[in-house]
Amino acid sequence: MGVRVIRRLTPGDRMIGVVAIGLLCACAMIYYAISLPWLGIKFAVDERGATVAAQVQGPSRAVPLGTPIAAIGDGVTQMELVAGDLLIEPDGNLPRYADYEAFLARQDALAAIERAPRVTLYGAQGEAWTVTPLPQRPIGNLPADFWVALFVGLVAWLIAGSIWVFRREQRSARYLLLSGASTLVFSPFSAVYGTRELAMASAPFRFFSDMNFLGGSVFIAALVALMLYYPRAIAPAWIGRAVVALFVGWFAAQQVGLFDSMVFARRALVFVGLIATFVLAAVQWRGTRFDPVARAALQWFLLSWLVGCSAFAALIFVPQMFGIDTSKMQAFGFLLFVPVYAGLAFGIIRYRLFDLGEWWARTMTWMLSLVMLVLLDMLFLLVLHLSPGLSIGLALLVCGLVWLPLRGLLWGRFVIRRPIDTRGRFQRLADAAFQDGTEARGEAWARLLESIYDPLEIDLADGDPDQAEAQIAEDGLVLIVPAAGDVPALRLANAQRGRHLFNRADADTASDLAAMFDHLVRNRGAFDAGAATERKRIAQDIHDHVGATLLDALHSPRSERKDSLIRDTLADLRGIINGTGQQDLPIGEALVQIRRETAERLEAKGIRLDWQSPSAAVSLDAARLHTVRSIVRETVSNAIKHAECSVLRIAITLDSGELSLVIEDDGKGFDPHGPASGAGLVNIRDRATVAGGDLSWLAPEDGFVSRLHVQLPVPAGT
Repeated sequence: MGVRVIRRLTPGDRMIGVVAIGLLCACAMIYYAISLPWLGIKFAVDERGATVAAQVQGPSRAVPLGTPIAAIGDGVTQMELVAGDLLIEPDGNLPRYADYEAFLARQDALAAIERAPRVTLYGAQGEAWTVTPLPQRPIGNLPADFWVALFVGLVAWLIAGSIWVFRREQRSARYLLLSGASTLVFSPFSAVYGTRELAMASAPFRFFSDMNFLGGSVFIAALVALMLYYPRAIAPAWIGRAVVALFVGWFAAQQVGLFDSMVFARRALVFVGLIATFVLAAVQWRGTRFDPVARAALQWFLLSWLVGCSAFAALIFVPQMFGIDTSKMQAFGFLLFVPVYAGLAFGIIRYRLFDLGEWWARTMTWMLSLVMLVLLDMLFLLVLHLSPGLSIGLALLVCGLVWLPLRGLLWGRFVIRRPIDTRGRFQRLADAAFQDGTEARGEAWARLLESIYDPLEIDLADGDPDQAEAQIAEDGLVLIVPAAGDVPALRLANAQRGRHLFNRADADTASDLAAMFDHLVRNRGAFDAGAATERKRIAQDIHDHVGATLLDALHSPRSERKDSLIRDTLADLRGIINGTGQQDLPIGEALVQIRRETAERLEAKGIRLDWQSPSAAVSLDAARLHTVRSIVRETVSNAIKHAECSVLRIAITLDSGELSLVIEDDGKGFDPHGPASGAGLVNIRDRATVAGGDLSWLAPEDGFVSRLHVQLPVPAGT
């Protein structure tokens, strides 16, 4: 049985679909607009209310410019022209639906005349001009307001669709997509009947007008719903759906004739929706007063929305409520919706609205490049009637010479971030890691993170202390930086003073910085441990060697002996400072030197030395000889100071890779397991441990009370 492979759509696939839908809609509107018959005359209403020929060309070029046109006929039917025939937008100018039906009936009759093979135009003074309409309207004859309305719908759809492509799971992004789709409906659809030459058949006119009203209604509903959930949800999910259903239900109610007033039916709820968006904007603004990131996300969207929609309502909707005809400005009034989506796009690029980053801007610029290339190709092909090859060549040339440099300028100005000062950042990182003390390192580390992310808050973080990677939390509001060195994990909130959310790049940077900081702190710890060990070694050597020798020199009765001891002390001191001692020596030669020194010290105090050592010519490394010498010196010093003994026995044996050192005296003895007095015994034990050996105490025997036993391993080959 075969396995069915299901391919999931990628954001790129969906983005291509969004662009395709927008272009198909634009092409469909253009196709229908140019499919209408063309008389070559632009009608206008003068100050006396008469219909005049404001512009003539093509089939009607014989008609004198400015001539009043009283009627139009096809040889069978003749209709007088009235000012109402040229209404651009009947929604806000016809008071009742009965008037709307009468208007559509006249449009249907006039459209039938325009479709005739020959059309006669009758002047007010009895003149007549017979013209032969072209079956299609030239695309170059479509006025600027047609292209403006098409542009507004396409831009709104592309921006809203591109946000939805990458944030399909967010309710706010879905409502934004709905608003973009409704703009793609109401703006281009109104452009078709709003820029007609004289008339359209009643069925398509009604359809395009109804779609314009439905699109505008859903647009307002979508924005009301969007304000319920963006940037913060202030209502349950069903409220947004109910708002959209209310506007769609209102549209259905007027479609079935529940309203008599057309102005009320097609303007009242839309106007209420506009007011609702302002109220919800105030609620969202107040609700984000303690949430800087949400406030940053809100301010750009609200600014563009309030400016664009307030201006549109003031210029178009409000005058229509008082019977003022603003339909001539409607197509250009749609331009006021562009700032809404342009502000949204700017906010995404600069302030990461909907948590989109540079990749969104990069995708959008390439998609706009594609759209511009297609539109330019259509312009050259259909308007200038160039050949397909020349048309696409010119389109590519214009995009290359104009759009791409402009794109690079805008990209560098608004998208590309300033280069990172890597050297300065590493210097601050090293300075922080090498601060003395955990508290100072923690403060320096926090200052470094603050200089990079500029958060509003830095606190200790709760969570897993073994976390190795930085984590983004609370939908980008918070970045958890892992523990590094001896500094605990930190919680950074509200990046860039609340203007940005943390993204994946921020988390990766924080992880790298924490790893480097941890490495530097650990190296600093190893350095400190090594320094402490070296200080301890120096202290032990000074205590064991310099102190003992100086003590002997102090009590020596002979001046030449005193001078010799002082010279030996200086030599020992230089060796201690430089970390060097004597070279590897045969054990017999080395022990002779130790025996002579020990005998002289004990003789000065009247203590007899009993020395036993091997005579084998086995070399020991300098470190172990130094350990033996230090232990012997320290033990002799303790015996002289505290033991009150008459005999000190030192027995050294070497057998089976182990050097054994037993030091005994017949003094007063002490408890080796009791509290140690002084640093002597501690130093002896530490030296034996460092050399890998062991220290123990033997039981009294043959009159010797204190019996110290040290065992040191001897490396093979020495």
